Amino acid sequence: MTRLLLGALLVAATSVAAAEMPPCARECTRLALKGELRAGVGVEACTLQLCQEEARKLYRRGAFGEALSALDHIREERTGAPSYELDRGLVLYALGRFEQAVAAFDRVLESFPSSVRAGTQKAHALARLGRLDEARAQFEELQELPGTAREYKGLRTSSYLLGNLGVIRLRQGDVKGGKKGLERALDEDGSNSLAATMLYKVVPALEADVLEPEAIGKLEEAYEELALGRRDRAVASFEQVVERWPRFETGWRVLGELHFASLDYASCEAVYRRAEQSLPAVTDLRLERIRCTILRYGVTSEQARAALDELRGLAEEDPDNSRIKEFLFALDL
Repeated sequence: MTRLLLGALLVAATSVAAAEMPPCARECTRLALKGELRAGVGVEACTLQLCQEEARKLYRRGAFGEALSALDHIREERTGAPSYELDRGLVLYALGRFEQAVAAFDRVLESFPSSVRAGTQKAHALARLGRLDEARAQFEELQELPGTAREYKGLRTSSYLLGNLGVIRLRQGDVKGGKKGLERALDEDGSNSLAATMLYKVVPALEADVLEPEAIGKLEEAYEELALGRRDRAVASFEQVVERWPRFETGWRVLGELHFASLDYASCEAVYRRAEQSLPAVTDLRLERIRCTILRYGVTSEQARAALDELRGLAEEDPDNSRIKEFLFALDL
C-alpha cells in the first residue's frame, strides 16, 4: 500500500492527519470519500496530478514554501520523473536551496540532456553557489546543443547563453572577455536587457573602478529577487551594493525607483539624499530627490516650496539640462 493511499485512509478516520496534508491531497481525499472522482481515477492518481499542478500555481504566485510542501507530499512516487524534478528544482532554487536544486536539475538532464531549461537553471544555481567554473562550463555545453537559434525566456537562446557567459566572465574578473561576450549577445538579440544593463551600466563602472567583480553576483541576486516578486529582498541586495560601492550610480537609481514604484516617497527621498552625498556632481540624483520630496509632502507644502526653490536654482545653474526643463514643464513652472 503506497504512502498516498495510506494517507487517504487515515484522513477518513482522523482530522489530524488531514491537517498535516497539503490542500491538494485533502481535496483528492474529499473527492474520493464523496465518490466524485472520475471513473478509473483513484485517490493516488488524483493526488499525484493535483499536487504537481498546485505546486506550479503556487510557484507562479510566489508561495514557494507551500509549493515545496505539495511536491514533498508526492516525492516518494515522483522522484526521478523529469517534469517533477524540474518543478522541484525551480522551487528549491527560489528558496535558495541551490545544492538541492542542482541535484534536481541533474536528474532532469539524465533523462533529457538537451533540456535548455534544466541546463540553464543548473548553471544559474552553480553561479549562485559561487562555482563559476562549473557554471561557465554548463553554459558552454548548452551552446553546443542544436536549436540555439530558438527562443528561451523571450530571447534567442544563443543570446541568452552568450549574455550569461559574459556575466560570468565579469564575475571572474575578465572584464574584456565579459564585455565581448555581452556585445555578441546583443548582436544576436538586441532585446537582451541583461546584456544591455551589464554592458552599458556595469562594465563602465568596472572599468572606472567604481565596482569590483564581486558586486556582479550581488546584482544578479537582486535582479533575480525582483523577477521572483520579492521586492523587499531585492531592496536589501541593492542596499548592500550601494553601501559597499557608493559611487555606482545605477545602484542608487534602481534602489530609488523601487521605493518610488511602491509609493514610499520618504524612503525614495532618503535614498537619493544619500546618493547625493556619494555623487554630488550628478544633477539627476538631486532631481529625483526633489521629485520624491514633492510627492511625499504635496506640491503646496512648505517642504515642497523649498524643493521647488532648489529646482529653480538648478535651472539657473544648468539652463540646458533637458531633465530640468521637463520637470519644470510638468510642474507648470
